[in-house]
Amino acid sequence: EPPASVYPLHLCSHNGAAAGYAWTGLLEDDDRRCYAGLLPQALSPAEARRWYDRCLEDLPWEVPLVRGRPLPRAAVWVTTGGCRCKYPYGGTGFEAVD
Repeated sequence: EPPASVYPLHLCSHNGAAAGYAWTGLLEDDDRRCYAGLLPQALSPAEARRWYDRCLEDLPWEVPLVRGRPLPRAAVWVTTGGCRCKYPYGGTGFEAVD
């Protein structure tokens, strides 16, 4: 994939400040196109709980076996735009879910 200098991304941590949001950029790796940001208290506690419960109940969480033993975490790889890339992790991988 081309770097952000060639194919720019619209990051909340950059664009949000102009709209008055106090985003904090935590990770910006343009070479890998990997970014993370934090917006403290973006949701009320009740709204955060609703989203957590919805993700927990509605997404196809997996706990695959690796070398005959369950991976010590559940994971789901959520993508957009028809991405069919696989997320490799700990000797296994997770298929993309739209």
